[in-house]
Amino acid sequence: MAGSADGGGVGGDIGGGAGRWYCRRVDGRLHSQIGTLIVLQAVRVVALLGSFAVWFWCVEGVAECDGDRGPLAAGGDPNLVGYFSLVIVATLGLFTLWAVVSWALAIAPLLAMLRGLGAGGSLAAAFRVGPLNRSWWRSIW
Repeated sequence: MAGSADGGGVGGDIGGGAGRWYCRRVDGRLHSQIGTLIVLQAVRVVALLGSFAVWFWCVEGVAECDGDRGPLAAGGDPNLVGYFSLVIVATLGLFTLWAVVSWALAIAPLLAMLRGLGAGGSLAAAFRVGPLNRSWWRSIW
């Protein structure tokens, strides 16, 4: 399995979840749910791997449209400017989508510890948090 941001593979997921669980010792108001934190870390890694797969699929799709059915099929030269333009646009779009999803996946463990939610509840809450401001941060700390 591919490595996560906290380490490598499943061990990294467990280590990352356990590391967040250790935060409970710092602040007694946090709920200790090591299993939930490990599941949320695994969801984050699977989403990252899925985003890589979607990006490669988009690049292949652009290449297929520009190559097999485009100018190469008629015996001409490939349209490299068009190909790279579409790859850049697809990459920027996927990066923007990943920024939104990744933020919610990163905040979900914090919400699980603060509110005592399970994996599904904290993911749902993370996507419903909305715009954050200083008053929201003060309310949770």
